[in-house]
Amino acid sequence: MEPVYFGDRLATFYDVSTQEKDYIRSLADEYFKKEAKEKANLKTKEDVINRRKKVQAAFKKAVGILPDRHAPLHIAYCNEHLLEEGITLQNLTFDSLPGLKVTASLWLPKGHADGKKHPAVMVAVGHSPMGRAHDTYVMLCRMLARNGMVVLSCDPPGQYERVQYPDENGKSRIGGAVAEHFQIGFPCHLTGLTLAAFFVRDLERGLDVLETLPYVDKHRIAIAGNSGGGMMSALMALWDDRLAAVAPACFITSRQAALLGGRPQDPEQIVPRVIEEGINHDDFVSLFAPKPHLICAADYDGIDIYGAVFTHERAKNVYRLFDAEENARFYSAPTGHGLFEGQRKAITEFLSEVLSAPVKTVGDVNPPLPPLEWMMATKTGCLLTDDSKAKTIYDCYNDYYNEKGYTDCDRQELKKRVLEFLRLPVDMENRPELKHPRYISNDVKEGIRNRKIWFFSEGETDFTARRIAVCGVLYEPENGAKNCVVLVPEDEDGEQYQERFLKEGKAVFRFYPRGIGALKSLDAPGITMIRSAIGKILSPEYRRNCDLIMCGTSTAALRTYDVVRAVDFMRKSYDNVTICGMGTSSLYALLAASVTDVTAQVFEVPVPYAEYVQNKEYDRKEREEVFGILEYFDIPLLIDKLAEK
Repeated sequence: MEPVYFGDRLATFYDVSTQEKDYIRSLADEYFKKEAKEKANLKTKEDVINRRKKVQAAFKKAVGILPDRHAPLHIAYCNEHLLEEGITLQNLTFDSLPGLKVTASLWLPKGHADGKKHPAVMVAVGHSPMGRAHDTYVMLCRMLARNGMVVLSCDPPGQYERVQYPDENGKSRIGGAVAEHFQIGFPCHLTGLTLAAFFVRDLERGLDVLETLPYVDKHRIAIAGNSGGGMMSALMALWDDRLAAVAPACFITSRQAALLGGRPQDPEQIVPRVIEEGINHDDFVSLFAPKPHLICAADYDGIDIYGAVFTHERAKNVYRLFDAEENARFYSAPTGHGLFEGQRKAITEFLSEVLSAPVKTVGDVNPPLPPLEWMMATKTGCLLTDDSKAKTIYDCYNDYYNEKGYTDCDRQELKKRVLEFLRLPVDMENRPELKHPRYISNDVKEGIRNRKIWFFSEGETDFTARRIAVCGVLYEPENGAKNCVVLVPEDEDGEQYQERFLKEGKAVFRFYPRGIGALKSLDAPGITMIRSAIGKILSPEYRRNCDLIMCGTSTAALRTYDVVRAVDFMRKSYDNVTICGMGTSSLYALLAASVTDVTAQVFEVPVPYAEYVQNKEYDRKEREEVFGILEYFDIPLLIDKLAEK
């Protein structure tokens, strides 16, 4: 028989086009209100100090603390060049983790070996494929060194000499910095590690390098950065107590503003639970009090400038408690996103002042650039073309998975793991009764009765609550059926399995959880995918899942809840209910089967998540990110314990 489909907006009965986005914003708003209430109670310095301890601990737990924090650095100086104004440029490598090399440049001011202690600055780099060798970072480093500061800049993973997927020339073969971050970030997150943890460790160890230098005053070390480097500078303000000053550029806004903007972010910018835990951008500033902090912004940035203003106002209130309001600085230039002349000058002036640098005035904001080959810390321009067996991020997250990955268990233990993994914002085990399912059609074709049905998976009886409408088509043999299959398709497919179950005399509820098939979100034009050699890597659906991860849950968890509600609904009419999942929806079917203690069937099952971790050359094919799944289970374990044999 021909399949029956819903029309747009649940056949005009309910507009579901933005319900996923609306749900996320409502959930986040709940956390933002809780956060604001906590911050309104910060009345004394002691309150702030106590909050810093609490938030810092929560943040480190969310990011994850990598092992071997104090392993040998194995600093290796590769070459040295004397530049104008007496600045010495040294290129070096050091170990971030044992065997994981970081390429870096050290900019030494004139007279650095005069026996005096000098202030130092760690410069964190944004998303340029050229990494630390990008023009604007080189110019900032030179300006800081010219004013008497020792400067260290290093390449983030996937950039310049640390490309993780090099071609024969040492350049990225998969599309540049963003693509590299996605290719290593996706499997990293599946293991339960954040990619941010590796970026943090690089900078942590960079500070260690600066502390080894006899001419550096370890009490006058700061960090500055732009864009992705601005993010890392901000994070380090909360992470590392050694810092004396911080100057992030083109990053600080507010999580509320970022959420409303809907712009996708790289994997290293996604830290689980930060919205749920109330860790906002102003915490990266306020909890640095009373030490000097400069928010460096751009008026025309895609990063909401008012979010930066809002954060600065919040921070000033906290700095005021320390009688240090003057240390909460703000600068904005009439530019777009980038480390332009104004930003470079503002950062240099700020750090020269607060670190008591030998020179305070700022000279040429466009100093000459050294030849590119003078910026190389490797022979070939890439660590992996120097040594194809050099350790990579891929090796690190594989080591973690081999040590921390899930183990076998029985079905009872698996259910406990599933419930812990889902981290739902609703009470899975005390689900309210579904009171008002809507039957909007009733037809009979070829001896099969079919009815279109929709109901609220969440928020049915509360107009002010988060509401999610879900739907399905119920097919029932006219002569009756004892068993019912909840069929969860990948999209508008699955007719062959539907026909199979009907021929077996079973009823079939072809069900769509949020965001699938008839319930797909209407994504705004202009917020589109960025394509690279690895395919679609940024999309509105990806962004929604990232927002949910920061809210402490995931798209997979919420869709699983919807499938559970479909089982609840069918149990009103059938004693024997099973779940069938197809393709990527197999995961939702299996997880829901575990929660509801029913049997599952799965077809066209995607590859196990472990294959993305173990195969460096994996093809993601738009598979959704399920953060930390491999700490609990994988598809094969779920099938073994839950599916029909």
